[in-house]
Amino acid sequence: TDRAVHWLSKDLTTGNVVERLSICEDFGLDMLREKILLQLTFNNKALSEISHSPKIMQYPRLMQHLLQMTAAAADDSKGKRQKKA
Repeated sequence: TDRAVHWLSKDLTTGNVVERLSICEDFGLDMLREKILLQLTFNNKALSEISHSPKIMQYPRLMQHLLQMTAAAADDSKGKRQKKA
């Protein structure tokens, strides 16, 4: 399993991230999947590229999860800004 995790996380790009996330889901590599999703959530450029990719349409659950994580991150940052004011 460690070798698979290492291989899947190596040379990760916006061009292959959708397939790798799908592989993580298929094989129950939840920790790696969550780490990748978290990184995408806070990388607007990568998130934009992936959301405009036709590949994402083949994975509606992944698209939903990305949307939920992005919305949660936006809520968190909004709450922090309101506390500062």
